[in-house]
Amino acid sequence: MDSEPTTYRVSPEGVERLAWTRTIWVFVFLVLFIVLLVFTSGRSADQSQRERMVAGGWVAIASGVVGSLIARKRLQRRWSSYRLQFGEDNILRWQEGLEPMKLDRREITKVEEVRGTGLTLRTNARLRLLFIPVDLAGYEEVRDIISRWQTPQALAFLTRASRTALQVGWVLLYFASWLICTRSGNVAVVVPSALFSYGLLALGLSEHQRNPNITTWQRRLVWVLLALQWKFLALPYLRICSAFNR
Repeated sequence: MDSEPTTYRVSPEGVERLAWTRTIWVFVFLVLFIVLLVFTSGRSADQSQRERMVAGGWVAIASGVVGSLIARKRLQRRWSSYRLQFGEDNILRWQEGLEPMKLDRREITKVEEVRGTGLTLRTNARLRLLFIPVDLAGYEEVRDIISRWQTPQALAFLTRASRTALQVGWVLLYFASWLICTRSGNVAVVVPSALFSYGLLALGLSEHQRNPNITTWQRRLVWVLLALQWKFLALPYLRICSAFNR
């Protein structure tokens, strides 16, 4: 009689580490979001309004701290629910908020390893990947199994840095096109830069919403944040209207 396959879970200490690491990123994102919101709303405000907005900004940052702690609870629950199981020629992952993912051995095109972080199993579909944290109880055993399928490749620092730079560059490019659009009075500059910024935003949203490693809650949160930033997002469109009405 065949025994039940082993189920691998994240250790309690690993859950805490993963939750705190991602909570810090959530807090940084919230602070940047609040600064952007204050900047957008305060462009046309007078001195007294700006002072009130600064005070409100501190309140919002404090709220961001509370929001980050709430996010930490969600992250703890999410990583506590992480389950990994091997079939004969496949690997299955279950995690709260995500659709179950099953990768066949033949699908895996590359196994990347970052020391102290974990393994990433990649496929030909760029967004279809599986992350295995080093905090998994039995990580070395899991690594040995995967090594029999394909040898893990140590991800070089320059490769990691270039990927981060690409993401940061994408965001900076969006803000650069937004600034050019909102500061220029030339129709020939305003229209292309506005279309370019909206195109980058649409592409980024499409990538985010299609990512199988993004939870439903995270997808909805992005739409809520965009709704709160409607003034910021509407400015390029308003600049187009203003440029054509001159």
